[in-house]
Amino acid sequence: MTERSSGAQPLAWEYLAHSEIGLVRKNNQDSGLVSARLLMVADGMGGAAAGDLASAVAVECVAASEREALAEADSAAAGAQSEQATDPAVEAGDGPDRLGRLSAAISAANTRIADLVATDYALEGMGTTVTAAVLDGSSVGVAHIGDSRGYLFHHGELSRLTHDHSWVQSLIDDGKINEEEAATHPHRSLLLKVLNGQPANEPDLSTVPVQPGDRLLLCSDGLCGFVEDDLIAEALAGTSRDEAMDRLVAAAHRAGGLDNITIIIADVIEALGDDAEATAIHPRIELDQSDVDQSDSDQADVDQSGGTTHRVAGPIDALQIIGAAAERDIPAYESEIRERVAQRSVDAGDDGDDDDDYDDDEGYDGDDEDRYDPQPPSKRRWRRPLILTLAVILIIAAAAAAGLGWIRTQYYVGAITSNVAIYQGLNESVLGVQLSRVYEVQDLPLDDLPPYYQDMVRQTIDTGTLDSARATVQQLQDTADRCAASQTTPGSSTSPSTKSSPTSSKSPSGKETSSKPKPGGKTSSPSESATTKTSSAPKTSSAPASPSSTSSSTTQGQLPGGDKC
Repeated sequence: MTERSSGAQPLAWEYLAHSEIGLVRKNNQDSGLVSARLLMVADGMGGAAAGDLASAVAVECVAASEREALAEADSAAAGAQSEQATDPAVEAGDGPDRLGRLSAAISAANTRIADLVATDYALEGMGTTVTAAVLDGSSVGVAHIGDSRGYLFHHGELSRLTHDHSWVQSLIDDGKINEEEAATHPHRSLLLKVLNGQPANEPDLSTVPVQPGDRLLLCSDGLCGFVEDDLIAEALAGTSRDEAMDRLVAAAHRAGGLDNITIIIADVIEALGDDAEATAIHPRIELDQSDVDQSDSDQADVDQSGGTTHRVAGPIDALQIIGAAAERDIPAYESEIRERVAQRSVDAGDDGDDDDDYDDDEGYDGDDEDRYDPQPPSKRRWRRPLILTLAVILIIAAAAAAGLGWIRTQYYVGAITSNVAIYQGLNESVLGVQLSRVYEVQDLPLDDLPPYYQDMVRQTIDTGTLDSARATVQQLQDTADRCAASQTTPGSSTSPSTKSSPTSSKSPSGKETSSKPKPGGKTSSPSESATTKTSSAPKTSSAPASPSSTSSSTTQGQLPGGDKC
């Protein structure tokens, strides 16, 4: 790639964007955004109630920032023309601000997600990946977080512009597993970093030189999670954008279509004027974004699974939004969220009232007939015992649900393969069903701990709350660091890791992919999820005692063992 031109001639791109529900999912949690100088894919996670909202929030925040940037550019251009002092070199010099503005918009989306979760805890666990590219003169700025991907197809070779923030990718980076093993790894759904309201989760930023003839590909893991890179390269080679798109979508379908599929293909060209916006034309599709859900065979079609498929082309002189962000609204104020929560409660109450009225009517009819007008057994007499049976079942189910709800508030520290992990639930099983799940895999190998603490972790450490579990993990990390430092000899070294801990996303089968029933503001998720580890001051307690045969119990991270290694 060293042969690429670094000339001052600005570049533009022609794009084609596609988003669909796939063949299995019930709703589309992917969102996309395309314009004359910006491409973006967001893959939401957190279940049907939140995944699409998270990706829509990310797209809307970036779109708002882009609209503001375009307005500022128009104002600056008008001022320059009035003074007859237009300088193309100044135009090219605002490139770094474009990537910085994109990063700021992504941070704003992260804050917005945190606000939504704080207002409605039913949204806890939602999050989204973001992979975006912005034109910057003769290069492209890339912002990335999660496991969606950006590719560059240059001179017949496909290269990745992004690095997956997944647990299995970290294992690949450390040389512990290879790509083939990653595809079937039991924890391939865990993500180390996503946009979920955690302030420490920031996107990777990079700048890549491009030249006319290059082709960019942005996609959610509905494509790259199931289709190998060599097949993607074959689809992109020597084809038009429409043909390449059809091939990629067909390949994802052949792989099962188990996830939402969002793909953006952009061909780099020379700009007709001083920047990419000068190359944009008036909309080729006679459809406003506000009308995206109305009938238009080129913009929104019903796919095989009954969902909506969006496909748009450009560049045009307007932003185009596809996927979940084009189909759902985003609550603008916390009061709207509270109203929706209240409405859900009212709806649930109405359903219960209807059932009560039905039961009362049946009881009245049956009692009167049986008491005052004896007659042969009625076929309706089976309804009363049935209703009573159902009532008992509902009571038992409610009690079980309450119990499960309490179990989900419990956490403990244990081991997963060779690492320390935080588990949600109880370290018990009922009728063969385990009452816990991996909540966060820590980047703390068991071998880094003294034998005493290794045994304690393997037998599990009850902590009660998530904060206490994280404090316990921090004390274990501090102990490992202290012991490693005290035992260091010449010729040896230690390198404690500070990687983020994993978050979950949707987990399609087949080729490795991180899915999203795509993490929330508190880092929990319906499936396995993760956040970065929180720091806590090391705490010490009494001298170590031998680990018991049952799980240890801690309070706010206090562990036995003192300063001994």
